[in-house]
Amino acid sequence: MTSLPNTPFEYVVQKDDSLSGLAERFQVDIDVIRQANNIQGDMIYAGETLTIPVDLATKEPAETAEPGYVLVADDDTLEKI
Repeated sequence: MTSLPNTPFEYVVQKDDSLSGLAERFQVDIDVIRQANNIQGDMIYAGETLTIPVDLATKEPAETAEPGYVLVADDDTLEKI
């Protein structure tokens, strides 16, 4: 079983997002995102808030990532986002 990184954040799913696209964008294994959000398949819906379990101190979105929305947590800083 995959262990979850210790610095998750919330992401609001946009219209054309896919689970595999988010996994690539945030450099997180798709199964880790599924586990963190209790997702059984590949279906996600626009407006849904997902927990992205990524260590923001060491991971950055892929350069090809398109702008999106991130809900900011209490302990977030600009460097972490």
